[in-house]
Amino acid sequence: MKKFFILLLLMVGVFALSSCGSDEPSNPINPSPKDPSTNTTDVAVSGTVEETGAFHAVINGVVNLDAITASYSTVEIGVEWSTSDLFSTKQRVEASGVTGRKFSVRVIPLLPNTKYYYRTYVSISSLSYDYYGETYSLTTKKMTESDKIVDLGLPSGTLWAAMNVGANGIEGYGDHFAWGETSPKSSYTSDNYMGNDITSAELPAGRDAATANWGSDWRMPSLDQIKELISECNWQWATLNGINGQLATSKHNSNFIFLPAAGYRDGASLSRAGSDGYYWSRTRNGSYYACGLRFYSGGVSYNGISYRGYGLSVRAVRVSRN
Repeated sequence: MKKFFILLLLMVGVFALSSCGSDEPSNPINPSPKDPSTNTTDVAVSGTVEETGAFHAVINGVVNLDAITASYSTVEIGVEWSTSDLFSTKQRVEASGVTGRKFSVRVIPLLPNTKYYYRTYVSISSLSYDYYGETYSLTTKKMTESDKIVDLGLPSGTLWAAMNVGANGIEGYGDHFAWGETSPKSSYTSDNYMGNDITSAELPAGRDAATANWGSDWRMPSLDQIKELISECNWQWATLNGINGQLATSKHNSNFIFLPAAGYRDGASLSRAGSDGYYWSRTRNGSYYACGLRFYSGGVSYNGISYRGYGLSVRAVRVSRN
């Protein structure tokens, strides 16, 4: 009888170990997904990462629309991503021109050397329902010196900086400068403005905040260069690492720059940060003003009526990588 009870306890223990060992998560996070094309039953199938950079990733996905009955005209297909595996805060990019089962999307903007979670989604608006693929992860590359210079393929050949002067990352506000001054300060007033002596049509290099802080290869953009940036890019209001701004994606290649809505400084106050962006050009406009780039969530424009004593952001340009 004693041997029977010992045998019974051993059998129960083996069963318990087998049950614990087979308790796999229903939606595993796997940095190496299997070939998604072999899945022909799930509506949304998360795919492989085709390419990663410091600020972007190209992700493949698969959909099986025959598995649903909703009209295809009400279906949105794409990839969503987040720094949280719970997708508590997330962003989406919709795939365009999906004609078969497979698609590919370019995910921007991303932060360098950062782990992201992603999954395919199929959203059916008529049913207010979303299908999701498996959750996988990727890590973007570290930012290099080359990544700090962005070639948008512009007709003029102008190269744009990836971040603001004074910023540590592409989403950083950086410093604010009065026009013709090369250092930030705690308060911006007409009494302490030091640029009233500048009468040239364009800011001299010696009074250029980009040149003074980053070296002779860099300048503040001219008004013509700002106009070119506006016309030769597609613009989209976006959020990166909790920072609002405008995403300017080239019409000539897939490169982009993110311009944070860093507001402006008047006196000791920072105004309109998170909702508006104000960026200097090196082009003067009359005795008291200078031209620049201005944007908010609803649009992007250039203007020539920014008071030169205000503290605005600076995004630098150059004409060569060398």
